[in-house]
Amino acid sequence: MAGDPQTGISIMQMDAGLDTGPVLSTARIPIASDETGATLHDKLSDLGAQLLIDTLRAPLRATPQSEQGATYAARLTRETGRIDWSLPAGTLERHIRALTPWPASFTTYQDIVLKIGGAEIIKGASSARPGTVLDDALTIKCGRDALRLTHIQRPGKAMLARDAFLRGWSVPRGSCVE
Repeated sequence: MAGDPQTGISIMQMDAGLDTGPVLSTARIPIASDETGATLHDKLSDLGAQLLIDTLRAPLRATPQSEQGATYAARLTRETGRIDWSLPAGTLERHIRALTPWPASFTTYQDIVLKIGGAEIIKGASSARPGTVLDDALTIKCGRDALRLTHIQRPGKAMLARDAFLRGWSVPRGSCVE
């Protein structure tokens, strides 16, 4: 969600604190530009399993963690997924990918919650206010640039590609999402 180019796994020895024990091994992988929370989860799961096996086979070398710069990630809740259309399109596109499949990014249109499963950045300026639907292809103005929604889900329905969604439901140009 932060736009980091890489992430990784650490195998650590447990101690009395929360995530404070010495590190036994680490591994890193790049974060692809189309990575979602689900695909990254699967990659890290595989990486972590292999790293654990490799760590248990090797002589243990514990490296104390530095407390300097240590932070805790905020807890994800359903509300974390609410889209703030005043943010730049690039930030929102990462938000959508990071929170797929859970807790899922969402917006509302006419008091109906719409989950957003994918979007693409559309460069360019528009004088419309953030949250305004700019065209019939579900392009929505952001604080900077715009997002064209590619996958949308109505309550109780399946996630659909934009074209299939628009065949069954209309979101007219000029309307606003929140």
